[in-house]
Amino acid sequence: EEPVIYDEFQTDKTVRQLSLYLKNKGYYYNKVNDSVYLNDKRAEIVYEIKPNKPYIIRNINYFFEDTGLRSLVLEDTVNTLVKSGNLFDAELLQKERTRIEDLLRNKGYYKFSKEFIYFDADTTVGNFMTDLTLILKNYIRINEFDQAVSLPHPLYHINSVYINSGYQRRSSIAEGPSEVLSLDTVAYDSVFLIHAQKPIAKKNVLIQSNYIEPGNIYQSIDVEDTYKHFSSLRLFRFINIQFDEVNEIPSQGKNLLNCNIQLVPAKLQSYSFDIEGTNSSGNIGAAGNLTYSHNNLFAGAEIFDFKI
Repeated sequence: EEPVIYDEFQTDKTVRQLSLYLKNKGYYYNKVNDSVYLNDKRAEIVYEIKPNKPYIIRNINYFFEDTGLRSLVLEDTVNTLVKSGNLFDAELLQKERTRIEDLLRNKGYYKFSKEFIYFDADTTVGNFMTDLTLILKNYIRINEFDQAVSLPHPLYHINSVYINSGYQRRSSIAEGPSEVLSLDTVAYDSVFLIHAQKPIAKKNVLIQSNYIEPGNIYQSIDVEDTYKHFSSLRLFRFINIQFDEVNEIPSQGKNLLNCNIQLVPAKLQSYSFDIEGTNSSGNIGAAGNLTYSHNNLFAGAEIFDFKI
């Protein structure tokens, strides 16, 4: 490695970082010291770390401003990452917030995020023990008077799904609404297929790759599976899934989302040619390879490769 110039500031910064890391792991009374030995234009740095006794989680309590989420979260506590007896680890608490966020976003709570979750720690119980309270806040919405209103988290259902298999971002920006009107829209199996001229693939191929179905509650895992299956077709170079909130329908009393799946087609055909020199027992010659590929031979995402 290249020689590193000794920098006292970097050494002090390392001491602070080591101490901060230990605090995040529950060792709040750690001590980190550095010693520097200079000899013949070289520096030897020794860090002495005394973690001391860490804080341990004694009890875990829950407080829900939105009582509608109580049963969903408490029924899943068997999978919690934060347990009694664990170190008071800040990284572990962050992972638990992310886990609960994933749980609720798979239960229809499209707008839920881990920012609504925080932990309150009581370290006054003594003997290096702490009692944790997980607090789940209400949803905050800005009303027409620019005032923050605290409400229960909205549950969302899928209203309509639009699959645009010939999406062109540049033309959509340039032409605006007129570009959308020029496309063909076909309703197929409760999903609207949008395309220009001839569809890039058969309808059933596109439908089978979509896991976001009208009438179902919103689930982030359905979005991930849809991304994966459209990618596996190798027909599209760009895949984007967007959700637009629909005004509440009073007769249904539901919060609805329209799903727009934008698919930018990839090049379906490609070929390559290469040539190489050969030498076999003194006999000099040449060899060539021609390769042709088609990723959608019969409009069903069939992959055809030919090489000679």
